[in-house]
Amino acid sequence: MLTSGRSLRFNPAEIDRHAAIGLDFSQVRSVDQFARAVELWALVMTEVRPDVVAKLERMLRKRVAEDQTAATDFMRKL
Repeated sequence: MLTSGRSLRFNPAEIDRHAAIGLDFSQVRSVDQFARAVELWALVMTEVRPDVVAKLERMLRKRVAEDQTAATDFMRKL
């Protein structure tokens, strides 16, 4: 992904990779369009595959907790 300010560009491999899970970034050209595409995907997935959304939520929560722990450990070492 290339960024410049609020502009975005995805290369063909990235577009294909995201398309594999249902995200269409082929026409995304800005941060706002990116946010809308992800929001639409999440809304559709909530209706069609709530189990996938729940798993994603668990993974994100785990990652945030790991990042917070790492940040706390880093600050203690200072």
